Amino acid sequence: MALYTADMIGYLTLNLPATSVESLEQLAAQSVIEPAVKSGANAYTLFEKSPAGSTYNNIFKLMGNMPKFTETEQGVNLVKGANFSDRQFAFIGDRTQLSYSALTNCDLLLLSDIF
Repeated sequence: MALYTADMIGYLTLNLPATSVESLEQLAAQSVIEPAVKSGANAYTLFEKSPAGSTYNNIFKLMGNMPKFTETEQGVNLVKGANFSDRQFAFIGDRTQLSYSALTNCDLLLLSDIF
């Protein structure tokens, strides 16, 4: 059985918000920064199928009002505030893709909470 390993990638602009997160537990415990995960991604399924009351399940509940997207660049744009300047997002996804995005966008921050 193959297990999917992903990284929590918190993209926050250099103009850091008053509330920041450094782990999935912190993300699940606050309500200012919303989790964002690509629709249909393995990480989305992991959160969706997690046991009730778990950190992953709490994150899935926070994803309820998340804009739907299927491309990494769309998630990066969410974090950068495109179309939702009144909301803050932490993009959770595949480390390889998001590491590249962080390297090519100097105003993004990559967190390394691996799960």
